[in-house]
Amino acid sequence: MKAENVLDFEETPAPRYSTRSPRGYVHGGLLTELAFALANLLVGRRRRSPRIPTSPRSVGILRTGYVGDVVLASGMIRCIREHWPAAKIHFFCYPSVRPLLEGHPRVEKVWAEDWFPFRRVRDFLRLSALRGMWRFARDVRRARVEVLFVPCRQHSFLGTLKVAMIVWMIQPKMSIGLAYGNRGFFLDRRVRDAGWLVKHESEWCDDLLRAAGIRAGCSVPDIFVRPDDARVSALLAEAGIGTGERFVIIHPGGGRDGADAKALAKRWPASYYGRVAAGLANVPGLRVVVTGVPSERPLSDEMRNSGASGFADLMGLTTLGQFAVLARRAALVIGNDCGAIHVAASAGAPTIVIFGPSDPVGFRPLGQRVCVLRNSSDCPPCYFWFEKMPCPRGYGCIRGVTPDAVVACAKNMLNLPAHDPAAPPGHDDVEVSIGITTWNRRDLVLACLASIYRHPPSVPFEVIVVDNASADGTADAVARQFPQVRLVRNRENRGWTGGCNQVAALSRGRYVVLLNEDTTVEGDAFGALARSMARWPRAGIAAPRLVWPDGTRQPSCRPFPDPVSLFLRGTGLGRAIGRQRLARYLGEDIDLGEPRRVDWALGACLMVKREVFERVGLLDERLSYHDDTDFCYRARRAGYEVVFFPEVTVVHHYQRRSARSWLSAARWKHILSIARLFMKHGVAMRDTPTGRQEGCGDVRWAIASRGGRTHD
Repeated sequence: MKAENVLDFEETPAPRYSTRSPRGYVHGGLLTELAFALANLLVGRRRRSPRIPTSPRSVGILRTGYVGDVVLASGMIRCIREHWPAAKIHFFCYPSVRPLLEGHPRVEKVWAEDWFPFRRVRDFLRLSALRGMWRFARDVRRARVEVLFVPCRQHSFLGTLKVAMIVWMIQPKMSIGLAYGNRGFFLDRRVRDAGWLVKHESEWCDDLLRAAGIRAGCSVPDIFVRPDDARVSALLAEAGIGTGERFVIIHPGGGRDGADAKALAKRWPASYYGRVAAGLANVPGLRVVVTGVPSERPLSDEMRNSGASGFADLMGLTTLGQFAVLARRAALVIGNDCGAIHVAASAGAPTIVIFGPSDPVGFRPLGQRVCVLRNSSDCPPCYFWFEKMPCPRGYGCIRGVTPDAVVACAKNMLNLPAHDPAAPPGHDDVEVSIGITTWNRRDLVLACLASIYRHPPSVPFEVIVVDNASADGTADAVARQFPQVRLVRNRENRGWTGGCNQVAALSRGRYVVLLNEDTTVEGDAFGALARSMARWPRAGIAAPRLVWPDGTRQPSCRPFPDPVSLFLRGTGLGRAIGRQRLARYLGEDIDLGEPRRVDWALGACLMVKREVFERVGLLDERLSYHDDTDFCYRARRAGYEVVFFPEVTVVHHYQRRSARSWLSAARWKHILSIARLFMKHGVAMRDTPTGRQEGCGDVRWAIASRGGRTHD
């Protein structure tokens, strides 16, 4: 049995962040906004160009920002090269990021000027900065950049002016960038920036590429990591780590090298990292390496004071490029939300990243195997809202992640036994993981579990039940009647989507079943689904036929929604007008004779391949409804297929609580989820597969949920 992970801290009202807009952008004041509006009126219209060069000889990417920002935008390099093979690509960035791009076979030149990172007006009024600007303007115009992509978020007044000045110095024939309000007055073609908490940074880069007619694919970073480095080999040899020996990197620092209090708020306590190092140091054949910049040396001392010993301390001994080489050799990298972790994930290293006040939805690292841990808290990510003010809740969002949860996740990713060694045989040889999320539905979940064990799958399986703080004794009843179930007791209601993400995080099977509590299973349903998916190579999500308790078919597979069909169904007008359109949207015309591809399927019962979570990410917890639509859409865009298998039947006691009354809270949550879905993907949801990796890799999202505790 795992140790309980219960977090208790004083409930303090969330602060009011009055200096920033709901999207995280700084209010410039009336005069500032009027100035931007006037600049847009006078300059913006004149700069708009009607067409993009068909075969530009020189293309530029301007990304002001720190290491993580550039890594997330680096996928544009590969996409541009594939679209314009003969074009010379110039990358404009801060000097600190130069090691990740210098020597890149697809980059002609890296422009990393010392005056780029200025934060105050007086910083670029210095004589040295003025000389640098004059020299840059003279040299860059010789490059004759024809198309310039500007994936910079113009969230401050000075930042907008800085980007505008650099674009003016480059003088491209066509500039394409993100524009928030009137702040894109200097751009020729603008892509509307809706704010921080909308989608991932790589998706904004994809939007810029689409605006230029280029196929998107920025979710796979394209940094340059050297094959080998003599300095890295020497450091490992001095630490006693031989060739082929496994080691784990712990990077306890990060966050702009501790430049301000905001950055320090993103750091998990060093004493916690010490406990993680102690937990991994006793694993046979595994070494622990600690890395960081020279100013972070006190963190390694704090790790030793917390009980860690025997780790190789490489703090301050590697450059950013050498760290990338070191990370690619590592078996696992653990750290905070910082640039080094983005580099490690992009280099192909399995990575565990601990998030706190920043937003994992927009800034999670991109890689094949990325585990995101964040403690569930009452307040949303606030990193872009506060300015050096102390958190009134004691940073519970990051400090609530326990060292035990990180060690368990690390052992899982290292394929080490993270559970009780006295568990029955076959404990880790699981083919299908069945996950049920419940809240105050004791009778329904007990009936569902009874049907599963009455008709068990013909393949090795496990059952995970996530109880969202039910008040009717659901968790106790499940523990008493089904002791073989892995039970997760949450201290708060995280919703169906949050529970499903916990199931995906804790599951061990090749296939993960997301099952509603109001379903019952007949026959070998999940074994049949697993065999059917094995025969359909491109299937990423499988949906059975859902039936009512009386055996009649329940429409469960539908095309992607559009406003007209949703309006006809929501208002009831579809019964009088547009019956054929509504029937087509509800999937009533689907042939039940054989399996077929569909757009999306109802989330009452979905079987998902684990690799889909690894490439697409988890369900979007901001969508109370239509989270299944969003997940299927992202899977299809990543190249997977959603397949309906009518030969497999599951009984669904469909409740549709959101349709009971227009005044109900569920109804309005439904409407809000639809609006967020269309804001995220557009009203016309096209599902052309791009083969892109939509999200993070092998995600273990919020294992250390607030007050959550698991029982095996």
